[in-house]
Amino acid sequence: MDWKGPPTRGPGGIKDFEEVLNKIRERFKGRLRPGGSMWLLLLAVLIVAGGYASVYTVAPEETGVIQRFGRYVRVTGPGLHFKLPFGVETVSKVKTGRNFQMEFGYRTVEAGVRSRFTERGFKEESLMLSGDLNVVDLQWTVQYKIGDPKDYLFQVKDVDSAIRDMSESVMRRVVGNRLFDFVLTVGRAEIADRVKVEMQKVLD
Repeated sequence: MDWKGPPTRGPGGIKDFEEVLNKIRERFKGRLRPGGSMWLLLLAVLIVAGGYASVYTVAPEETGVIQRFGRYVRVTGPGLHFKLPFGVETVSKVKTGRNFQMEFGYRTVEAGVRSRFTERGFKEESLMLSGDLNVVDLQWTVQYKIGDPKDYLFQVKDVDSAIRDMSESVMRRVVGNRLFDFVLTVGRAEIADRVKVEMQKVLD
């Protein structure tokens, strides 16, 4: 091998390659109608676009829910997947691996080592009556995960509002069956457990 220059080509290498290209051009020359090259270009664009639209990725904390013409078909886990393009199949990604949190009677203003909270404007959520007709001011938090992505998408129209309304209703009922002093002292853990059990029954 000559280290001073590129490897030498066989006799007529480039010339032979050009001859092959010319033969291909001649073979297809005249077979296309006027504007045929444009149709081929459009077809190529459609193929590329279809391939691009058929690929989707589901993140580690997500589950993909596939619909075909609006009807549920299947679910897919994390990773790279394929679907029918051009709107035939659509994918909705549900965060089934994430813990969601709802705050009642307060809101987090700034999260961190020294988190800041505010109760202003949320008294409608926190004020309720105990069993002995005293006004109780409670703040609480609900944490939940999405167990069934299909039900999450199709069974309830507004999941967040449904969970919020349910939590308030259950909390008011549980507190309303207990005495004021019990609610504010030794009964906090029991009330939290009871609300959790009753909410889970409804959500299941």
